[in-house]
Amino acid sequence: MSSYAEVSSRGTPRRGPGGELLLQIDAEGAATLLDDDLGLSNGRAWPWDGRTLYSIDTLARRIHTRDYDPAIGATGERRVFFEVTEGHPDGMTIDSDDHLWVALWGEGRAIRISPGGDVVGRVDGPAPHTSCPVFAGPDLDTLVITTAADGMSPRGPRREPAPGTPVHGADRAPRHPPESVGRNSAARTIPGGNRMKLLRIGAPGAEKPAVLIGDDRYIDLSDVVSDFDEAFFGAGGLDRIAPVVAERAATGGQPIGDQRIGAPIARPHQIICVGLNYSDHAAETGQAVPSEPILFTKSPNTLVGPNDDVRIPRGATKPDWEVELGIVIGTRTSYLDSVEDARDHIAGWVLVNDVSERAFQMERGGQWLKGKSAETFNPAGPWLVTQDEVESVTDLGMWLDVNDVRRQTGSTSTMIFDPYFIVHYISQFVVLEPGDLINTGTPPGVGMGFTPQIWLQAGDVMTLGIDGLGTQRQTALAPR
Repeated sequence: MSSYAEVSSRGTPRRGPGGELLLQIDAEGAATLLDDDLGLSNGRAWPWDGRTLYSIDTLARRIHTRDYDPAIGATGERRVFFEVTEGHPDGMTIDSDDHLWVALWGEGRAIRISPGGDVVGRVDGPAPHTSCPVFAGPDLDTLVITTAADGMSPRGPRREPAPGTPVHGADRAPRHPPESVGRNSAARTIPGGNRMKLLRIGAPGAEKPAVLIGDDRYIDLSDVVSDFDEAFFGAGGLDRIAPVVAERAATGGQPIGDQRIGAPIARPHQIICVGLNYSDHAAETGQAVPSEPILFTKSPNTLVGPNDDVRIPRGATKPDWEVELGIVIGTRTSYLDSVEDARDHIAGWVLVNDVSERAFQMERGGQWLKGKSAETFNPAGPWLVTQDEVESVTDLGMWLDVNDVRRQTGSTSTMIFDPYFIVHYISQFVVLEPGDLINTGTPPGVGMGFTPQIWLQAGDVMTLGIDGLGTQRQTALAPR
């Protein structure tokens, strides 16, 4: 075996993400129903030597490559490897000849691409909505796809196999690395088309809404909107300020200088967090990879600016850090019909430090809330980046340093559940209001994952960032 496909999500589902049936396709194109702990490849793949990373940009319909270092992850600039001209790429893997297989959602087929970037083969599925090819089994020689039952879209109803249907691979030994399940969403046009970075400038409680111009200047919008809050997002505020921003941008704005930058949104209705959403982070904490998102809440009054101090709470013995991608909800969201519908309900993305106290979280009984909700435990910003400002939210590098020592290095490509899946999933249980914040989990490198473990101390300085979302810097203060 010369190659292996690794992906952005891990799990062992017995159905596809929309309740689809799993089918094995043989060389003649015949389909066999599966009900097995198969891994489904989606999002990224690399040859067995682990030196080149292939990643999907579903919206741009491209396959990119980047250099890959097993010790630190993806490095260097992304390069366009292949332009998809039929359908939308929605899952891929690498076979034993180092050829790339890419599923084309909406086309009902997967194509085989040579290392030189040429299409050298294809296989048609039995239904028009195909995703997630993978070479299943230890020999990597069986192509598996998911397909919606009866040719319906991936949101189609779940259907149980008929009595006597053969089940494939029930006694197959597990593959290593662990199997995976992709959560990438189908392509969809981003609504609005307003490319902006929203920020709030001023003293705590007196921030004024603004939009970033260039790297260090801003447009004051306090005469147009009162704040970036639930009322603003719920009333279509992004569309309303777009022409004002376009007009005022010509003036060049004014310098930020040494003014305080607050959180880019006003205190939200709720902060919802996703736990253990990176497979490598779950491994470092010694906990199982979840089959469904783990949800918990965080007190909204933990929200502070990106460079505000973080206060260690009284009685704390294990304060910790977590760089995370935050989702800001743009419109009231409840019972979404599909994962792809989530795109219409997201205002944008934000950098978050989900500061935690592990002893409170893990050792004091009850739920995680008590280890997550101390004052200042949710620095956010410096700005809210609208969706169309980010080329691929599922392939963003992220990092965190403590006292100038790199502790976390990761990528949103290793999420178990991607942002669109998360919003859809939460909407089945909770009504999300405009301006709500969702913290989507952290990559490896948290203090509790080290041996021996490392905890924040008063005077420590955390610096962190995510590609395209800016950077933060906080100093840890002793308990008050």
